[in-house]
Amino acid sequence: MNTIIERKANLSIVKSAPATMHAGQFMRYTLNVSNSGPSNSQGVAVTDQVPAMLEQVQWVVARADAGVVVNSGQSGNGNNVNVNADMPAGSSMLIFVEGRIDSSFAGTLLNTAYVIPSEPGNSPDTSSTQTVVTLLPDVQIAKAGPPTVAAGAIISWTVTATNDGPSLARAAHIIDNVPSYITNVSYQASVTGNATLAGLGAGDGTVIDIVADIPPGSAHSVVLTITGRVSPAFRDSIVNTAIIRPSEPGALADTSTLVTKVLLQPQLQIEKTHLPR
Repeated sequence: MNTIIERKANLSIVKSAPATMHAGQFMRYTLNVSNSGPSNSQGVAVTDQVPAMLEQVQWVVARADAGVVVNSGQSGNGNNVNVNADMPAGSSMLIFVEGRIDSSFAGTLLNTAYVIPSEPGNSPDTSSTQTVVTLLPDVQIAKAGPPTVAAGAIISWTVTATNDGPSLARAAHIIDNVPSYITNVSYQASVTGNATLAGLGAGDGTVIDIVADIPPGSAHSVVLTITGRVSPAFRDSIVNTAIIRPSEPGALADTSTLVTKVLLQPQLQIEKTHLPR
């Protein structure tokens, strides 16, 4: 009498991920792979095709029970996670997969991990996660200009808008309502890095509202130059505030206020009088 002995391994995988994240943040997937037996399983394949929206992906087998032998893929880089191991009955191993979410991505990250046995007749298992990703920029604005100006003279300001991240600032409004006693106002916007303007970045008038996309990082900015003439009759300090207002829910606006003292421009007259001898 011959008895055929087959290996019967019961493999399972449980994948976990954060429910919510912000674009530009680093996130971690956790893969918990188990063999509840009764048999050992050789050449267990664990695979995970990480979404392309996750960048700089790395993985590592963070923990393996006694008896588990990792044949390949102990650690690696890239979005195609592939680990091969021999797993005795009753053993488990833990895999960490980490990467940075594209700073411009907003939506749902769907991801499925697989564990596949090499022995015929044993079933694979899958586990899926979903993470809702939103944009959350940290916008900053700085206004620069002269501390003093003469009444009737030309004045210029420079407004610089940046984004400390982690996410793209999409359709951020850069606003400056120039006081009415500044006349002949004109403005011109320029960008650095990968910042972009929506529509024209130049114009005339005291109501300025520039719309721009600003990626995170100091290399990306919008620079706004504003020029006008101070009314000759004005006798006070110029108080002017620039604002950047992000469009993303939960993101905070930022302001920058500059005070410029207006100096009186003396009007000198010379009168010549002829005295008789």
